[in-house]
Amino acid sequence: MSMIIMRYDLRIPPAGSPAHGVTASGQYAACLEQVKWADRIGLDMVVLSEHHGTDDGFMPAPITLAAAVAAATERIGINISAALVIMHDPVRLAEQIATVDLIAKGRMSVICGTGYRQEEFEMAGLEFKNRFSALEESVSVMRQAWTGEYFNYRGRQVKVRPLPHTAGGPMLLMGGSTPVAARRAARLRCFFSAANDDQAVADAYNEECAKEGFQGSLCCRRKPLALFMFLTTPNVTGFALRPTCYTKHSRMVRGSGPDNRRSSMCTMPKQLRVCGRVASMRL
Repeated sequence: MSMIIMRYDLRIPPAGSPAHGVTASGQYAACLEQVKWADRIGLDMVVLSEHHGTDDGFMPAPITLAAAVAAATERIGINISAALVIMHDPVRLAEQIATVDLIAKGRMSVICGTGYRQEEFEMAGLEFKNRFSALEESVSVMRQAWTGEYFNYRGRQVKVRPLPHTAGGPMLLMGGSTPVAARRAARLRCFFSAANDDQAVADAYNEECAKEGFQGSLCCRRKPLALFMFLTTPNVTGFALRPTCYTKHSRMVRGSGPDNRRSSMCTMPKQLRVCGRVASMRL
C-alpha cells in the first residue's frame, strides 16, 4: 500500500543555510498551514517527532502540536513517531493522547519509543539501562488508563476520563530493527514498525505473536524505498506542489539529483502513489 507522509521535526536551520533566519514561531505557523493543505488535497498522514534539549529546537512536544493539527484538519492521519513515552508520566500521557484522539475523532496513532540521547535521560532523571522496562510499564499503564476504570499505579488508585474516541485507546506501535525489539512489541500486543527488511526480525515478531495469541501487524521497510521531497511555494491559493520522486535513493535531498537517480515530476497524490510505495516529506 502506498502512503504519502508529511514528517515534521521543526528544527531551526543552521547559520549559513539558505533558510537561516526562520523562527520557531514561523515554522509552527507554516506547519499548520501545510497540514491544512495536505488534508485538502488527499495526503495520508502527518508524522510528528520528539526530542528534548537540542540546540536546533527539535520538536519537544509533539502531542501538543498533534492537538493543533487535529483541530486544523478533517481526515488526514496523525502519528507520533516516535513518542518518547518514558520521558513522561504515563497517566498524564494517557490523558493527553486521549484528548488528541477525541479532537481527531480516531485519527491518532503513536509509535512508542525510549529515546537514545544520554542528555535526554539525564534531564528526565532516568537510567539509560532501565529504558526498556520503563517502556513496558508506560505502555501497560496507558492501556489500563484507557479502560476508564480505577487501577493501581505505584500504590495509588488512578482513573482517566474522558475515554479516547477510539475504543481501547489509539493504536500503539513499537519500532525497532532487532529480533529482541520485535519480540517485545509482540509481548506488549503492539503492532511493529520495523526499521529494516531483515527476515529474522519479521520471523521473531510473528513467532512471538503466535505464542501470545495476538494477531499482530508488521510493517517492514522494503528496498528500494521510494522517497519524495516536496518543495512548496506560496501562491494566492496556499501551497503549490513541486515534488521530485527519487525511486532508488534512501535519504532526503532538495532540488535535482545526480544523473544516477531516477526522478520524475508528479503533481497530485494519485500520481505519487503510482511512482512508489512510500512518499515522505521531512519539514
